[in-house]
Amino acid sequence: MMINEAAIRGLARSKLFAATQGVVDSEEVFASVVRRLDRLATRGGVRPRSEAELWALVRTVTTNTAIEKNRLVVRARAMVDNEGVYARELLVRLEACATDDEAMLLVHRMALFLSEAVERQILFLMLRGASFPAIATALRSTESAVRKRWSRLKVTLEERFEHGYFDD
Repeated sequence: MMINEAAIRGLARSKLFAATQGVVDSEEVFASVVRRLDRLATRGGVRPRSEAELWALVRTVTTNTAIEKNRLVVRARAMVDNEGVYARELLVRLEACATDDEAMLLVHRMALFLSEAVERQILFLMLRGASFPAIATALRSTESAVRKRWSRLKVTLEERFEHGYFDD
């Protein structure tokens, strides 16, 4: 895996939200992929018959690691104290998702209700656990401007939650 780190990180970057690539690089995903594959190998669960089969496994593990419902749930839980209604409503909906794909669909539906691309970037970055200073740097903005935008977009999302826009 270490010999092919660049290829795996490239794959990880392709699976991350475009908006997060400047702040959340592929290191976190790469480290998780290596740990997961190591666990599989230790348990005897990795027995590829070809290089192509091994890469198929790496692609699958990378995709599942980059877009994982559990990470979103953990981040939403961590935000509940600071972000109030928005985080509680998001957490309820994420916990109701049966799969990673459902969780990502929810996130993308939320993004569709935001009128500006920069708001969607802020949402994606916050969901990835980025700090306000890191987001400001990525957006070439100030921390106070990002905080103000975040406050406004949270209100927008809270209203959408209240009206059931994200409920199936």
